[in-house]
Amino acid sequence: MDDLIDKISIIVPVHNAENKLKKLFRSFEKTLNIGEEEIIVIDDISNEQTRKIITNFINKHKNVKLVKNEENLGYLKSCNKAIEYVTNDIFVLLNSDCEIPKNFTKKILKCFNSDNDIVVASPISSNSCNYYIPQILPLNFMNKHLEKRMPEYPEVFHCEGFCLCVRKSYTDKNGLFDPIYGMGYCEEVDFCFRVKESSKRCVLIDDLYVKHSHHASFKNKRNELLTTNNKILYKRWEKYLDYNPYPDKITEIIKQCFSKVSKFIFVYRKIKIQLQNNRLLTLKNLHNVKKYKFYKKEKVVYTAFSGKYDILPISPLFINNNWDYVLFTDNALHVFVSVEIGDVGHKILLNAVLA
Repeated sequence: MDDLIDKISIIVPVHNAENKLKKLFRSFEKTLNIGEEEIIVIDDISNEQTRKIITNFINKHKNVKLVKNEENLGYLKSCNKAIEYVTNDIFVLLNSDCEIPKNFTKKILKCFNSDNDIVVASPISSNSCNYYIPQILPLNFMNKHLEKRMPEYPEVFHCEGFCLCVRKSYTDKNGLFDPIYGMGYCEEVDFCFRVKESSKRCVLIDDLYVKHSHHASFKNKRNELLTTNNKILYKRWEKYLDYNPYPDKITEIIKQCFSKVSKFIFVYRKIKIQLQNNRLLTLKNLHNVKKYKFYKKEKVVYTAFSGKYDILPISPLFINNNWDYVLFTDNALHVFVSVEIGDVGHKILLNAVLA
């Protein structure tokens, strides 16, 4: 091993999402020694409210670097620009809709110091495409549970972009994201496959859990960007995308670290997959949900992973015909509280699953 790395740089690309950004900065103040961290905020022409939040944070913490784009570059180009300001060999591209736990920096450093061939890594999250566990406990307690097992840093199909940890010595020679992906989406997958082509490693930081709200940006253009960029990705990396040789480590981790509630977690994960493509109600209908005329064989479900109400057919797996409403949430405070729109809350679902 070469000399151990002892510092990381945290890059936060920002375009609006002011409420999420407040929570991220609050988590920084709770968990980091900000005066000793290199934090780079890159503002991609945010609105006035977001700019005020950034300004207040920088006024409190003078060492935080602010990079302002003169035009809206999008996530990808903002990241490529921001790494020019990085002075440490490990940098983290952290979405503004995340919250970090205690020992965030320590766990990332431990991962990269374990193997010089690790070029890119990402943690487990509350909400992502592949490596997620629903947040059934406060953030730091979720991390405590993961610490029951020794981290293995397993090789993964590709790392995920919400908290992408990267070795800068590699990007200095090979670059970061390919501009062909425009404003963003799929660029981190492409980067990971390039890393694999060079015989370096993409791994999961399997003792680190980060809260991720998911899709705080690109709300209106998301489907269009995904469709376009998926075509580019598949054309370029068909040999990787057609076959995933890596075992499902998340299932193993859930069984080992969350044994008492593993049944509930597995059902939650299955429900998430079932709901991803369902039609969403509007926010206006949310406030009048009791008056909404549902079909007899449909129920309304609040999903924490979309943050909205979904209509879906009754499924015997998790819907009881006697229930009017069911709440799924990653907020631990809701677990034993019934919800305003109905008498059935998360507690009844949890009891039903664990019975």
